Amino acid sequence: MSPEEFVTYLYPAARQVEQETGIPAAAILAQVALETTWLSKPGAAIPPAQRWMSLRQYANDIRNEPRYRQAVAAAARGDPILYLAELLAAGYSDDPTYFFQVECILRRHILPLLSQQAQA
Repeated sequence: MSPEEFVTYLYPAARQVEQETGIPAAAILAQVALETTWLSKPGAAIPPAQRWMSLRQYANDIRNEPRYRQAVAAAARGDPILYLAELLAAGYSDDPTYFFQVECILRRHILPLLSQQAQA
């Protein structure tokens, strides 16, 4: 799945989750892209309702975990990069390269693609 297909495929669900929870859709997409290798695995066709439920569960887990309080506060400011930095500072991943990887995906792919979609 190309980055363009990935964003087209998941953005509606991520946007709905952002509207409900405040967790930035762009950050959600960047994390899913990294953690699933852009959904390139066979059988990645997930029905829309399941996409939304999976992303919603992730966002609710983050919002309900006290250690992610600062990340949730950053999300409320609408800054996906600050949100991701705070998430990692709170121990989301023990991979020292996680933030660099997810930030690269966000800046190189997700934000430009979302900008293109907004202009279309």
